[in-house]
Amino acid sequence: MKLGSRGRYAVMAMVDLGLQGNERPVRLADVSHRQEIPLSYLEQLFAPLRRHGLVNSVRGPGGGYLLARPVHRISIMDVVAAVDESTRVTRCLDESPSRGCMANRTRCLTHDLWAGLGDHIETYLGGVTLEDMCREQQPAVTHYLDHNATSPLRAEARKAACRAMTCGGNASSVHRHGRHARSLIEDAREIVASYVSCSPLEVVFTSGGTEANNLALLGPDRRRILISAVEHPSVAKAVPSAVTVPVDHQGRVDLEALEAELACDAGPAMVSVMAANNETGVVQPLADVMHVARLHGALVHCDAVQAAGRYCGAWQEADLVSLSAHKFGGMAGAGALIVRDGVPLAARSRGGGQEYGLRAGTESLAAITAFGAAVTAACGDDTARLRQLRDDMEARMLDVVPDAVVFSGDAGRLDNTLAIAHPDIDAETMVMSFDLDCVAISAGSACSSGRMEPSSVIEAMGFPSLSRHAVRISLGWSTTPEDCEAAVRAWEAANTRHQRRRKTA
Repeated sequence: MKLGSRGRYAVMAMVDLGLQGNERPVRLADVSHRQEIPLSYLEQLFAPLRRHGLVNSVRGPGGGYLLARPVHRISIMDVVAAVDESTRVTRCLDESPSRGCMANRTRCLTHDLWAGLGDHIETYLGGVTLEDMCREQQPAVTHYLDHNATSPLRAEARKAACRAMTCGGNASSVHRHGRHARSLIEDAREIVASYVSCSPLEVVFTSGGTEANNLALLGPDRRRILISAVEHPSVAKAVPSAVTVPVDHQGRVDLEALEAELACDAGPAMVSVMAANNETGVVQPLADVMHVARLHGALVHCDAVQAAGRYCGAWQEADLVSLSAHKFGGMAGAGALIVRDGVPLAARSRGGGQEYGLRAGTESLAAITAFGAAVTAACGDDTARLRQLRDDMEARMLDVVPDAVVFSGDAGRLDNTLAIAHPDIDAETMVMSFDLDCVAISAGSACSSGRMEPSSVIEAMGFPSLSRHAVRISLGWSTTPEDCEAAVRAWEAANTRHQRRRKTA
């Protein structure tokens, strides 16, 4: 079958009208522009469409065309038939009026096959309405549940960034534009300092958590650095020679192992333990970590990138604390390192004297201003709401797959984080399956060169067989019950597809 341009363009134009809502006339010139159909051709098509009662014309200023019937009462076949477009499958050559196509006026062996196919096509087109076509053109509703990767920009942060971008000054300049820029940065510094309970002089703005972690770990003159086995790569890879301290099955650092490592060497040391894990959400016993470390004269660095904006706790008392704005609704490109007074630190980038000489380079005014606004907004978040949404979603997913594994479920976790593994579906397949159902989640491990690597965090916790199956669902300030409902449906759909494949295998 070959549907000609008349039928195809007529359908496109009618769907265009349906998408406009039928509240006011639509000019054919606008349809022509949107659908790239010659205006003169459209005018020819709309004459028979009007005669067949599918559209009404409105003359005068503001005139145009309206659908004459509701979208659910206009089928695609109605439109095609109105413009006298044939939908029949190409006929045999020299077909006679009596439907014979051979010299003796009989039908060839495949004649009825093509005739029947043509009838089915007309039936199909008669069952598809403009409403169906319009619905397919609407953008799919997406559900974002990957806040631990990055959280959508908050309205407060966006407004603050826009105001800062109108400043036009360099914060190191002494004229009024520069002074205005400097005041915006210092306002943000005071907000961050108040949140972490430190002095503004102890807040060093960076480009994000990775730079803050590197500045903390590579700056002090410490002979030994000890890190937990579940640290973020920006910590684990910053000092390849670092001593790795094991964790238990819940992902919490082994305090006895930490004590033993510190006791075996009296030299100056630094302990780096994250506040909350980015994959499992498990909250580390930082008060105990700091107690053990300080008994041995060690500094404590805490990667609080996932904790900041989500809960306050012992991480605020560490000697060095890393923060990142985009994890709780700020802009990517802004972070901070909290450097407690008296902690020795060496600059990693040298040049100007910005950030107390510890981080040279012109500050990102918009990102830092948005950072401050995001901190203020995050302080008002209802974390109990997120915990309830997470717990309900987790329970329903376990009802669907009882042998699924929830990681760190028996330990204190971030209220927004669920790390779960379907024992028979790998993480990459699950993430893609969720994405097909318009739900954004992430794997429990990073993707390198298009190949999914097993999660080092899950392996360190003692679950090597599940390290390729863990996925992370992380909620945030913009999460709704509908998002979590969609995640449960996507989980159930992925499991159903797996069960169907297994039965046919």
